[in-house]
Amino acid sequence: MKALERSTSASAMPSERPAAFAAALLLLWLVLSASPLPAVVIERIAAFIDDEAITLTEFEDYLERARRLSPDLSEEEAMNTLINRRLLLREAKRLRIRGGSDDEIVREYINIRIRSYIKVPPEEVESYYATYRDRFGKARLSDVRQEIERLLREKEINRRLQRHIEELRKRVYIKVNLPSALP
Repeated sequence: MKALERSTSASAMPSERPAAFAAALLLLWLVLSASPLPAVVIERIAAFIDDEAITLTEFEDYLERARRLSPDLSEEEAMNTLINRRLLLREAKRLRIRGGSDDEIVREYINIRIRSYIKVPPEEVESYYATYRDRFGKARLSDVRQEIERLLREKEINRRLQRHIEELRKRVYIKVNLPSALP
């Protein structure tokens, strides 16, 4: 008879434990959900390029570095430059261009995508020399040809790069969340 009582009382205990445990969990949940927990902002988003975020911290770090080189740089100019850089990096990665740093990757992308297609015709060099002859003093065209070619090449690279970035921007969704930035 005692063996029967033990088995009855032992089998009753497990069914009481889950009920007590569930009641304790319910009470704990009610207490925790009733007390307001402070919301913590982990990081603000300064901008989106499609589904890629630029955090406020990342933007502020970039702005600080950029203003060391150009103190008059506005937040809007810095954000546009950062977005353009991200777009170029994205394209470089799509083409599987690799490098040691992001700057190297962007330079290589520009070399492959833009610089390699630019040839300055001799007539353009001669025309530039004739137009701005007074800037060269007594220097002959043969003495300044390389300098003029480099100048004209860089101008063309900048023009094409600007056009290329405009095309890249047309293909993506960009949302800037800086209070001072223009849409």
